[in-house]
Amino acid sequence: MGHDSRDARSQRWFRRLVSLFPSDFRAQHQGEMEQLFRDQLGEVEGRGPISLLGLWAETLWGAIRSAPREHAAILRQDLVSALRVLRSYPGTTVVVVATLAVGIGAVTSVFSVLNTVQLRPLPFESGDRLVRVYLSDRGQPPLVSLRPGLYRTVAEEGVFFERIVAQRFTDMTVQGPDGPERVAGMAVTRGWADTLGIEPLIGRSFSEKEERLGRDSRVALGGFGFWQRMLGGSEAAVGEEIELDGERFTVVGVLPPGFRYPYENEIWIPLDLERRPEALWGLNVQARLRPGVTLADARTELALLTGQLAQTERESLAGMQLWAVPTRDVLADGETDRVVTLLTAVAFLLLLVCVNVGNLVLARSLSRQREFALRTALGATPSRQVRQVLTESLVLLTLIHIRRCR
Repeated sequence: MGHDSRDARSQRWFRRLVSLFPSDFRAQHQGEMEQLFRDQLGEVEGRGPISLLGLWAETLWGAIRSAPREHAAILRQDLVSALRVLRSYPGTTVVVVATLAVGIGAVTSVFSVLNTVQLRPLPFESGDRLVRVYLSDRGQPPLVSLRPGLYRTVAEEGVFFERIVAQRFTDMTVQGPDGPERVAGMAVTRGWADTLGIEPLIGRSFSEKEERLGRDSRVALGGFGFWQRMLGGSEAAVGEEIELDGERFTVVGVLPPGFRYPYENEIWIPLDLERRPEALWGLNVQARLRPGVTLADARTELALLTGQLAQTERESLAGMQLWAVPTRDVLADGETDRVVTLLTAVAFLLLLVCVNVGNLVLARSLSRQREFALRTALGATPSRQVRQVLTESLVLLTLIHIRRCR
């Protein structure tokens, strides 16, 4: 009784092992395989557990070696058949591939823009606490930059700000190896790198003395692209001199790849607010909120500060008030709503394309009813038919991916 129970248990485990093979293979050969295993089991009967263990080791090795080969053989047959079917409907295949490739490509492109301007975190330390300070009518356009005097007042009185700095766009002519080139630059006040939480890739940021001297310190930070293009991409470039607007500046550091803040800047130099302040209209004020301070708190404080300045800064305020705007919203520049609308429209278009393509593929499948009936008559199981159709869809998706990548 114990012997029969052991044989029955062995045969149950053998059936589970055979399930590793494709269903079509099992339908043709499972009976023979089970009979062969029973015969081998009978031969080792009475020889002891070592012989039984050897039989199982041989059986397992045979299954591990043969099952993947059988799956690969059937997959190869399905792929050949799928390619033959697609060649027999060239017009339909071309339309499906081209239409879906264009639709998927459009959605991917628009989503990439949305991800850049809204979803992806800002490349700064605690970027959600970064704000810009402007003059505005409660956030309504236009957003007006601050004069140096107003910036100093906000910097001194803004207790909700952990750090606050001023930035000013200043395009510069750089004397490069291939001649002069105009590049986008920015002059920044003290603590700019610390406010953004930026560490140079190589070299260092501006020192306190250099920040205090401003442009007279004759030092500059370069962007990664500028370093590669104009300075040869060598670490030895730190300490080299470059010519900016006819003056010699020493490169003290290179900023990380992808950092071109706030837009396409490639050169940064210190900004001296004491030098010709009358010419510095248009300061871009960047601030970092203290931990725990909300945007609403900062706006409330700026509103109170505006009221205090109403008498002394009436001309500068021009009927507006100080207003804080998240840096992300400024960089998006009002494009988020338009990008979301465009993404919705393109996604709806892709949905229509998918519905039309689905109808096209369904119509083609209905025209193949005789083919499927013939396959069934020749012994193809329903699972094999489904597998064949799925393989055709996989080949079609591969062609769409290749087309989109091109």
